[in-house]
Amino acid sequence: MILLIIIVIAIVVFIYFNLKNNETEYINLIVGGGGYQILKFRNVKDFAISKAGIDFIKKFEGFRAKAYNDARIPPVLTIGYGHTKNVYAGQVITEEQATIFLKEDLALAEKRVKNNVKIAISQNQYDALVSHVFNNGISTTLFKIINLGTSQVYKGNLYDLQKWWTTTYITAGSSSELAGLVTRRKEEYLIYTT
Repeated sequence: MILLIIIVIAIVVFIYFNLKNNETEYINLIVGGGGYQILKFRNVKDFAISKAGIDFIKKFEGFRAKAYNDARIPPVLTIGYGHTKNVYAGQVITEEQATIFLKEDLALAEKRVKNNVKIAISQNQYDALVSHVFNNGISTTLFKIINLGTSQVYKGNLYDLQKWWTTTYITAGSSSELAGLVTRRKEEYLIYTT
């Protein structure tokens, strides 16, 4: 108990000096299981997608050197790591070019996250949100839940973040679930919560 009090006092002092110096970093202490964990949260405007976030997106998008029709209905010509802008039939690119396209494409997803998140979040949360937006586009429901808490009534429905995140956007325009999207949503949510 004394150790916990000392930790809380140290955190309060840390927060005081950070706020005094106009820092935008916040911390959250999670106590449980005989230990504690400190998570750092910052204003969403201070973030850029991390290398781990880019690698996560690359893993699920998969590299395709030649243009192909994706699983959407109607299909969209896609190349590299999910790139669709100005793609033409028969186009071939290198993995390096695909990475450049991906970073360009992620800029829009990052802008959407920064414009819609109104709370302080962690790097993992930012990366998970960018992945989600990159894969699905903007979701006002997702950002409403994020900004108001993990379980909210929105448009007359009760939304639980975990349930919503892991069961929404798991089809590609069809009525049947795609295993890759189910896995991606679960892994994104896991990243969001760690």
